[in-house]
Amino acid sequence: MRQAQRYDPRGDYVRRYVPELAEVPAARVHDPHRLGEDELDRLGYPPPLVDLAEATKRFRRARGKA
Repeated sequence: MRQAQRYDPRGDYVRRYVPELAEVPAARVHDPHRLGEDELDRLGYPPPLVDLAEATKRFRRARGKA
């Protein structure tokens, strides 16, 4: 995401190859998982498969760094 924000700040590349995100504002186009389930549904974009925050917690616990 950081690379996309740095080199495609307006989201032109994302919009070209992910047409479901064509109408998402530039500030949100790189992190559609934060749009919310209703908005993702409206756009026809699939919801996240993994809860990133929960996965990070599990990883840190497994590594003994919780």
